[in-house]
Amino acid sequence: VSWTTPKEHIYSAFEVMYSTSENGNYRSAGLTTKNKVTVNNLLSEKQYFFKVRTITNTKEAGSYSAYADSEIAFTTTLSQTKPAKAEITDVTRNDKTGAQTIKWNKAANAKSYNIYRAEGRYAEYKLIDSIDGAKTSYTDTNPNTTSKYKNYYKVQAVNGNVNGEESEPYSLEISKFGKNVYVFNDADDKDAISDKVNEIFGYQHY
Repeated sequence: VSWTTPKEHIYSAFEVMYSTSENGNYRSAGLTTKNKVTVNNLLSEKQYFFKVRTITNTKEAGSYSAYADSEIAFTTTLSQTKPAKAEITDVTRNDKTGAQTIKWNKAANAKSYNIYRAEGRYAEYKLIDSIDGAKTSYTDTNPNTTSKYKNYYKVQAVNGNVNGEESEPYSLEISKFGKNVYVFNDADDKDAISDKVNEIFGYQHY
């Protein structure tokens, strides 16, 4: 918040006040001797109203002027920064319990992660859990049991109300054979399979 300093007025500091409604209760954002101040910890995508007043004596209670020209400025805060794309680095399986653990690199600006699973690389991915952004691994204790290879995962970084791009799919198959080996199954979308075959071999597949 910035303002024009009064030329014909005796003051020792400025106080910026803000509220979420024009006629609501205003809170102080602190005192400053400069003509601008940064107000932190505001909610994203929220409208705020601001007032500025001069203080003639910071040590004497009540030594305030009226709000500058009684004018109220308002703005809407921007949404949260879009988090970076998470990238899964490995999928392992506990042969005793059947649980599968996925690991990924920490994504910038991630406050949490969404975990998705599908039965095939090109099948429908469904959200199975959301976890804290401090974590970079997740153990799926209830994977698809018809085949250990019918568990494909995606991770999505989240920052508040902003979702990042979903990661590329990863699975035990990909971990074992590499990303360039494609193993399709009956859960995969047939059009997606056709598009991938066409991309690899360079012709229209019917």
